[in-house]
Amino acid sequence: FGAHSYGHLKVENSLFPYTWTSSQVNALNNAYYKNIVGRDMWVIDDASNQCRLTGDAYGNKPKTRWLAHTRKFTQRGGPIFWIHQNHACPPIYNDMFWSQQDRQCIADAGPGQMCRPDPAEKHSNVPRTPDQPDARPGRGCERWQLIIGKDEIALNCEMGLYLDFKVTDGIIHGCPGLEHFNASMASDARGAVWSRKPGKRWLGEPDCPKQMLAEPAGSTPLYKIMEEYADDQTKWIDD
Repeated sequence: FGAHSYGHLKVENSLFPYTWTSSQVNALNNAYYKNIVGRDMWVIDDASNQCRLTGDAYGNKPKTRWLAHTRKFTQRGGPIFWIHQNHACPPIYNDMFWSQQDRQCIADAGPGQMCRPDPAEKHSNVPRTPDQPDARPGRGCERWQLIIGKDEIALNCEMGLYLDFKVTDGIIHGCPGLEHFNASMASDARGAVWSRKPGKRWLGEPDCPKQMLAEPAGSTPLYKIMEEYADDQTKWIDD
């Protein structure tokens, strides 16, 4: 899987779009593993190619999540892949896809901030403090987003090294938040299908347990190996 630190996918060949690591396609490093296991990761979306970093409103490295997804390219409604998102400000060094709201969010940034902080309470307009969580993580200035045009993805076989879920005849299942894929993929209705926050109807990361598979039995489970590689690049290279 070291090869997936390089390059990108070609939808005309595989029906899978985008890339594994958005701004590191020419670097052999362990960013791939950091993405898979959900480590906090900077947004690198810089129009001038200077690799400047975008974080949350207070300049912290953003939290990340994975969403299972299909665009129903095939008659059976597949293929399914996973899309990586960061909870961050709009990309402050690339205004190509800014909305009017994004512009205002960045214009309203205070000293030392990257954008206007979202509130800590849903029905408040008072910006959160650095130690408070965002009450509106799906909308506002700080929100879950992908890197447009350079979306980071993973295949089921890759996510399955870290999360324990099932795939039957191309349909993903086995975790809260994935229950609707069977019916949605079989439907003739157009539109993409996304994983949902368990028990809700909006987009969210499915609640899958860690992958405990170990060979031989009793050895280090797969999820733990993935975490070791994410946290120690030298160990990954040595192995």
